Amino acid sequence: MEETDVLSPQASALLEMSSARRMHAIEAGWLERVRECRLYVYELDPAPFVLHDANAGYWVSRQEAAPIAVKPAGDLLSRHAKAGIELRVVSNLWPLIDAICASSIQFSIIRKANALPREQRQSECPE
Repeated sequence: MEETDVLSPQASALLEMSSARRMHAIEAGWLERVRECRLYVYELDPAPFVLHDANAGYWVSRQEAAPIAVKPAGDLLSRHAKAGIELRVVSNLWPLIDAICASSIQFSIIRKANALPREQRQSECPE
C-alpha cells in the first residue's frame, strides 16, 4: 500500500491503533511453533527471477536456482518487530480473513488451509 492510498472505513478499522504498514496474523495454536521454528534464508541470484505478484511479493524463476548463501533467520518474532510488521495472534483467522476481503486493503493470504475450520458464514474471499 502506498503512503498516499486512502483506506476504506473497514480497512481503517482493521489497522486502528497501529502505525504498521504491514500486518501478519497467525492463530494462537501456531504461536509456539513460530517461536521454536528454525527458518533459513536462502540467498539466490536475482537475475533469473521475475515478479509474479507484486502485492504478495512473489518472485519466480523458470530455471533451477542454486543458493549463494544459507543463513539462519533467527528469532521470527523479533524480526517482525524490527521490520515494523504487526503480528496479530488470533483465536481463529476466518473473521480477520473475511474483514480483510471486505476491505480495500491489498492482501495475500497463504496457508489458510492450515486455519481452524470456518464458522458458517458467507465470505467475499475465495476459498
